[in-house]
Amino acid sequence: MKKLQLLAIATVALLAVPAASFASHWTSICSAGAIDEADLNLYAFTNSSLTFRPGATGTVSARYNVTNTSVPGDNTPPYTTLQLGSLDTSVNGNVTATLYEVTPCTGAISLVCTVTSTTQGTPDCNTCTFANNTFNFSTNLYYVIVTLSRSVSNATIQANTLRIF
Repeated sequence: MKKLQLLAIATVALLAVPAASFASHWTSICSAGAIDEADLNLYAFTNSSLTFRPGATGTVSARYNVTNTSVPGDNTPPYTTLQLGSLDTSVNGNVTATLYEVTPCTGAISLVCTVTSTTQGTPDCNTCTFANNTFNFSTNLYYVIVTLSRSVSNATIQANTLRIF
């Protein structure tokens, strides 16, 4: 009976470790962003991606609220990386993701880091890094702005995913 109890405890402990490790990542698909009002005629969502409407050129901006997904009670997750998954097939456009820290009540913002897409024919991920003591959800708020830019309508520019880990 004791062996069965030990086996059950070990199984629960082993299953809890992967679950806890996933809990310390913030993620978003790029079709979940709040689009800037000035860009409403330019953007399109395709499944999980934010992209341009056919024929549109210019700049599209979307905002993503960053929430605390770390272990309950831990307001200082040791995040160090902002990752942008995107598709950028042309030198005539790009995708950027910028992480900001916001001071409550005043709304003052501070730039944490910016990542920009690289031009290539397949989707890829690019990152920027920051100190592991940057996040403190007890004292600050956080958001990401994703900006798509293109100057010609045949450039394939799309934002797919965001992760902070």
